[in-house]
Amino acid sequence: GDSGEEKGQEMNISVHIEAIRLSIVDSRPQELVLLSLDHLNVEMGSGLAGRADGAVALSVQRLQIDDMLPFTRMPVILSYECNYAPAVQLVMTTVRRSNWRPTDDMLHPFIGVDLAGGPLNIRIHEPVIWRLNAVLETLSTPEEGTAKVAVDPTVLIQQLIVPKIEATLSFLSEPKSRPMTMGTGSKIALGFANMDRMPLNISRIYLTKLRMSKSRLQKELTNKVLKQIMGQLMWMLTGAVRGMLDNVSTAFSQVGTGLTSLAGERVEDGEKRRRGSESLGEALFDGGEALAK
Repeated sequence: GDSGEEKGQEMNISVHIEAIRLSIVDSRPQELVLLSLDHLNVEMGSGLAGRADGAVALSVQRLQIDDMLPFTRMPVILSYECNYAPAVQLVMTTVRRSNWRPTDDMLHPFIGVDLAGGPLNIRIHEPVIWRLNAVLETLSTPEEGTAKVAVDPTVLIQQLIVPKIEATLSFLSEPKSRPMTMGTGSKIALGFANMDRMPLNISRIYLTKLRMSKSRLQKELTNKVLKQIMGQLMWMLTGAVRGMLDNVSTAFSQVGTGLTSLAGERVEDGEKRRRGSESLGEALFDGGEALAK
């Protein structure tokens, strides 16, 4: 039938959800993580100003992800809460052409994300990473005899704004949880990765007049964020290795100083004994001369 936009009508929908709990469970089955969203608000509008415009605004007061593995050392993976404003707010205006068919271009005049309150607190115990990775590998492996037709529309964004994100990162390694196929270099790097509340910042993202496929846009945004994160993590790992080498160098220096001091004492004792022997010899010689006279 005719859409509301074609008749020049507007439609607005507001939804408030007090709490959402979402668990990820593997094939064992065992619960791995629990996502908690409190005070979720969703507002949607279409047919704005008599055009085929749609707008979506999403906000959440509290966000938390819990590690549900039984012997985890860090039960809360991510926590973010703001008591005086929505903690996370996403605002997006959208225009879809040709009666909203998914294969057509997607035009977004504006996409913005707002984070209120303090920094994100991220705490990770290594075992949960590999358990989640196994689940993702299972989901990404296509079943035999099935073929998926990928829909990759062109996305046009007039303005994209993501503010600076501040976080603290804590990580606790667990060598026994790592896959057997992991390379030696990765194992060594993870051995230095233990950290406690390391500051982690992602710079503000401001992009205008984007036009590219949806998959490429997702890849470029992900790479932009990962590049910043990996740069800071590599700086932290380099500092940890440098600190360890400085400690080893200091230890060797102290050992060397001790050995040098000990060797000096032995040389000094030898010289004292030699001088004592020379003095005794001179005394005996002088005494012999006296008797001879």
